Amino acid sequence: SHFHVFSIYQQSAEAKKLNAGGNDEDEIHKDVNIVPLLRFSTQSLAEKTQWIELISQHCAFCDSNEFRDIQAKLQSRNQQRGMPEKGTLPALYFEPPRILTSVPSGYKLDEMSKRHRS
Repeated sequence: SHFHVFSIYQQSAEAKKLNAGGNDEDEIHKDVNIVPLLRFSTQSLAEKTQWIELISQHCAFCDSNEFRDIQAKLQSRNQQRGMPEKGTLPALYFEPPRILTSVPSGYKLDEMSKRHRS
């Protein structure tokens, strides 16, 4: 039995700088410049083909002008609402801990059964 294994990687910021500077391909593609994001494996060739096609379609969409326009609209809408910039989390608020009292099972069971019978 064999597996089809494929991975998705992100080019690091350092590699992007090297690429923009016209550096040697071997220097750009060093292991330190590759950030692994996901790794899939399957025994089914059909499933592998379907995953690769789906991921390729989404990557192509993310590189499109339509996607950039949608992102720009969402970012301007979020700025108008006072939401944080993309890539930042909203402020966290911690409330004081609640004091929970535990009651053992069967606590006052006799009293409750007497009240129920009368």
